[in-house]
Amino acid sequence: MSRKIFIGFFICLTVIVLSACGSNQSNTYDKKVPVELTVALKVPDKANVNDKVSLQALVTQGKEKVKDADEVKYQIWEGDNINNSKYINAKNDKNGNYTAEAMFDHSGTYQIQVHVTARGQHVMPKAKIIINTK
Repeated sequence: MSRKIFIGFFICLTVIVLSACGSNQSNTYDKKVPVELTVALKVPDKANVNDKVSLQALVTQGKEKVKDADEVKYQIWEGDNINNSKYINAKNDKNGNYTAEAMFDHSGTYQIQVHVTARGQHVMPKAKIIINTK
């Protein structure tokens, strides 16, 4: 009987010692949640066929302008035909603005979505533009 008590005591002691060794706790409450990226997409409501259309995205995180985005590109497609879209890489003006120009060769309603990847986040706001014949 004393042997069973000894084995039981030894097992309990081992569990206590091993659990104490793992007391290097990481408190998830101490970790800061990253501030969400915000993208203000500026696209004109209307333009004419063959006009240069200016596309602009102002990228911020909190009150800070994001000058170091990993990737910013504009995706453009007509109507609901997203499978036939084209991409335009944005130019970084180093002040949080990412710009590009687009030209449309025929009238219609187009969707413009900017894809912004920065600081471990990906944001994709969308706007539409109506292209008229001159």
